[in-house]
Amino acid sequence: MRRLALLLAASALVAGCTVSTDNGGYSCVDADRTMTIEWPSFMLANGAQTDCRGAGVAYVDIYMNDQRVQGPESGGWLCGDGGATITYVPAGTHLVTVEGIAADGSTILLRDERSVTPYDCGDTRVPVQPAEGTFDLAYSFTPTNVCTAGSYLFFSVYDAIAGVVAAQVDEASPNPALYACGDPNGIVFTLPAGAFTLTRTEEAVFSGGAWVPTAANCSATNFSVTPAAISTLSVALADSASYCPARAAAPPPARRAPKGPATTLP
Repeated sequence: MRRLALLLAASALVAGCTVSTDNGGYSCVDADRTMTIEWPSFMLANGAQTDCRGAGVAYVDIYMNDQRVQGPESGGWLCGDGGATITYVPAGTHLVTVEGIAADGSTILLRDERSVTPYDCGDTRVPVQPAEGTFDLAYSFTPTNVCTAGSYLFFSVYDAIAGVVAAQVDEASPNPALYACGDPNGIVFTLPAGAFTLTRTEEAVFSGGAWVPTAANCSATNFSVTPAAISTLSVALADSASYCPARAAAPPPARRAPKGPATTLP
């Protein structure tokens, strides 16, 4: 079986149809079918469009049907390449995921996904605009909506597409006291567009030299981050003297496996 290869968008491509002597007409094989993925800009949470530098993107990763496609830079592409061409594309409709990656090579900053049905023959251009949105964790308490004096909020957000923890604050974090309970600024930060799961939310106080839980909501809640919009998730915490058991449990199912060494598609 032919293997899928990736070429830079600037590469010269010669794609066409092959003659089928069986029916006297023309038909295509996978070698004749390509998709050129182009990322001319990125969309920030405030709706502004910017370039690689403005978005903080060093690399771009491409997935087709949740399988990572091999690129020249540790499996991905330099953001400045501006695009890449997938060759030997099978017929049918494919989910194309494009992610802007930070300089550390692993942190996903922005994302775009397109369902693409390529032309039977030749190249199909697929313009994408990886984006981010704003996540707002709107917490409250039940039955009495009052913070424990001097408490802070812990939580964990799981990327349901990439299979990695996207954001987490707890007693093991570099700054556990990041989100004071009742702070009018709330818990608001940016995430790449896409599907996520809030796996737990907890309230804790620092007492006797350790962080002690005072309230929790241990339900896993799915939510989506919309490009250049505020995605608010409301969560009510109940009094609890224990942290959520999900801390020691296996992560929720993800759409794809966490990123490892890039492989080519068959």
